[in-house]
Amino acid sequence: MSKRLLFSLLILTVGVVLLSGCFSDSIVDKVKNDVALPNDVADWNFIVYLDADNNLESYAIADMNEMEVIGSDSNINILVLIDRISGYDSSNGNWTGARLYRVTKDPNNSSTIVSQLITNYGELDMSDPQTLTDFIIDCQTLYPSNKTALTMWNHGDGIYPRNDKGICWDDTTGGSAWDCLTGDEVASALADARAVTGKKIDVLNMDACLMQFLEIAYEWRSEVDYLVGSQETVPGNGNYYTGPLDILQDNPSISAWNFAKALVDEYADYYTNTSTTYSAMSLGTSFNTLMTSFSNFATAMYNTSDLNAVDRARRYTTSFTYNEYLDLYMFAGNIASRSSDSNAVNKANALRTAISNANIYHRETRSYINNAYGLSIFLPNSSEWSYYSGQDQYVTFPLSVDTDWDDFVIRYAD
Repeated sequence: MSKRLLFSLLILTVGVVLLSGCFSDSIVDKVKNDVALPNDVADWNFIVYLDADNNLESYAIADMNEMEVIGSDSNINILVLIDRISGYDSSNGNWTGARLYRVTKDPNNSSTIVSQLITNYGELDMSDPQTLTDFIIDCQTLYPSNKTALTMWNHGDGIYPRNDKGICWDDTTGGSAWDCLTGDEVASALADARAVTGKKIDVLNMDACLMQFLEIAYEWRSEVDYLVGSQETVPGNGNYYTGPLDILQDNPSISAWNFAKALVDEYADYYTNTSTTYSAMSLGTSFNTLMTSFSNFATAMYNTSDLNAVDRARRYTTSFTYNEYLDLYMFAGNIASRSSDSNAVNKANALRTAISNANIYHRETRSYINNAYGLSIFLPNSSEWSYYSGQDQYVTFPLSVDTDWDDFVIRYAD
């Protein structure tokens, strides 16, 4: 279990306060005495789980500086948990460990972090889901807000090697492929935080590579209203935070959906000279309709006799870094145009319609324009499947359990 971030969980039910956790009441009092806390509820908390305990450390410092161009105000709290490591960036005192900051404006736009230090924890394990849970709870408890945008910042690798390789490797506390936040761990961390705060995350922004999968969206659907991320790898600079924070500051009453779309627009506008993808999607009613169509499509694919058409469709579908990471809309279109199986064709067309009607806002740059549509799916060949076929790997995804897609994958890959 990770160290508690700020203080023990406060669960309020009908006037009864239950305390649990590792930090003592004296630490609670010390935090409250040392830090000036707001009296009013903000419109937004923009909170960043900035895991720089790896080779991305210098980019993390740059992103902090981008946030300091805007800074927090009475309407918006920009709260960052940043964990650093030695050996990559020696600036700003070359400290290591984890610190929580309330980002404040740097009038000089310098490379020095000038934000308000809330607390210095020492080393935290950013790959421990309890650390993520504590971060969300403590931000909302110390700085109450009507809406929350959570950015998860680190390497991302989509669906590998377990049910979701996920994001947030912490090199100080572990060096294996498993030392990260997997998709199921993120889901449980978000659920545990919601059990205390009573609130879902309004916008979850994945500043990490290869995370905009249907499998991942389905796993997090109960904990997040809008999911933002990339089908493809994200350049080292990641999000340019000054742009979306400027929008949030100018219009703190902006809806969660419009802010999710603003994140996509700012990303695409920043990377006009690079081939990128970025999309936002609702995980509400339109997503449920999309999943119904996908489930029907998965069953049709599992039952199809025209596997040659699957080969052809897969070959002509855009993939992202790995051949098995496919654009779902394009794959369904290629099935519709190439399969001799009328049921598969009908279900593929229905899925394309459902994707078009879903709240998926996507923008692509350069080579991905008209070649990607905001949502990926996993479909490996036989050699690729060997990396995912363990009993605790792809078949354990909720999407695999609840649809026939994994059965189709196994049939096709075998």
